[in-house]
Amino acid sequence: MSAVADSELAEILALLGADVAQLVRPHLAADFASSLGGLNVAEVKAMSPRKRERLLLEFERFLQFVMSQPLEAGDKAAPDRMPGHSSSMAGEAAELPSDPKEALAEISPDRFAIGVKGEHPRVIAVAVDCLPPDRVAILLSGLPDELKSEVVREFGKGIRVRSDVQMRAVEALVQKIVNLPPEPPRDDNHLKRLAEVLRAAEKSQRRVLLKAIEEQDPDAASQLTDYMYVFEDILGIEDRAVQQILGQVDVGTLAAALSGAEDAISDKVFRNLSRRASDMLKEELQFAGRIAGSKIAMSRAAIVKLIAKTEQEAE
Repeated sequence: MSAVADSELAEILALLGADVAQLVRPHLAADFASSLGGLNVAEVKAMSPRKRERLLLEFERFLQFVMSQPLEAGDKAAPDRMPGHSSSMAGEAAELPSDPKEALAEISPDRFAIGVKGEHPRVIAVAVDCLPPDRVAILLSGLPDELKSEVVREFGKGIRVRSDVQMRAVEALVQKIVNLPPEPPRDDNHLKRLAEVLRAAEKSQRRVLLKAIEEQDPDAASQLTDYMYVFEDILGIEDRAVQQILGQVDVGTLAAALSGAEDAISDKVFRNLSRRASDMLKEELQFAGRIAGSKIAMSRAAIVKLIAKTEQEAE
């Protein structure tokens, strides 16, 4: 390894921190590890932002390349840590589809969730980033809540890898998934789970994904909107927006919606009503008596639609 490469490796280890460097050093050749220098904190801080970004980007590309490789025979690494390798495979591996990207797009959310089990969220994000936004959202809808949130966060960081590295990640995941045993279909409502993914996404990304779905399937997009927002969302809306929403709701609907609601919701509603409207609502609640659950649900659904409209216009 050249002196320049030695120096850059030392800089990368310094940027990654002492804990990471300590884990890496035992895996380096003994003579190289002993000769490897280090940087002090002052030198790391003095490094230009441009150089820092270049070094970390090169390291990320190399890491993604390594993680996308199947294990060679005799490799000591744990098989389940590498994409494309399945310890449960029996017999010969199935042939890789001629178009891995198309094959990835056609995989069901349930099968995708099984196939990516144990994979790093970054690897998953890199692989599915080659697909249209609506298909990405559908695939991620099958993941456990914690994992899909981590993958969404990886998207938030930005996916900056070479196309050949991305293709290797796609091929490895597809190869792993096509070798899975058949799984019985699940009855879960994918739209509800997709709505959870969209709620966890950044507003800008959520808007792009929802728009892409709406262009292909307006009915599904409408259902997603219904699932994405709940009555309790009113607590997170600014007072001015709440006032606009309440101005479109009649007192009877509002009284039914508040029946059995949390005190925090009732407080926010009354706080954003005029004195006259507040008195009318109190009177309506006083004489409403017992309200049927179906009427409560319908009244809240009407307000949720207004919440969704207000939030989407704000985005």
